[in-house]
Amino acid sequence: MSDRNAPVHDRIRILIADDEEAVCVLIKIHVEALGHDSILAQSGQSALEILREEAVDAVITDQDMPRLKGTELYKQACVLQPHLRDRFVFISGNNAYEPRNFPGRLVYKPFDVSELTAAIKEVLPIGKKRSMHAGC
Repeated sequence: MSDRNAPVHDRIRILIADDEEAVCVLIKIHVEALGHDSILAQSGQSALEILREEAVDAVITDQDMPRLKGTELYKQACVLQPHLRDRFVFISGNNAYEPRNFPGRLVYKPFDVSELTAAIKEVLPIGKKRSMHAGC
């Protein structure tokens, strides 16, 4: 998918990737309460399949999914959809991770709604209707 295929829909679409279904659903409820659309993937591989077929504005991903870490998903997502370079939120229950080592915003589990909202605003300002088309 080239940058010319970046999102052009009316509502912001956020891909949520986490191997824990309950976390996916919790984030989905919050994203949709903010007025955005969400797409769920329960693995990094599923997220990549979605990214090959559908344009999204941002990605919220667990860092510690089996077989494909969030940072590896980021690298492959940027090849598929270069505008996502600055549109990633990583979540992790491992508080030993250093935020400076991530190419996007890092939020530690368990997180509260205000923390997640702040991360979403940081990577995709609320009220913005279309993605920025920066390259990876």
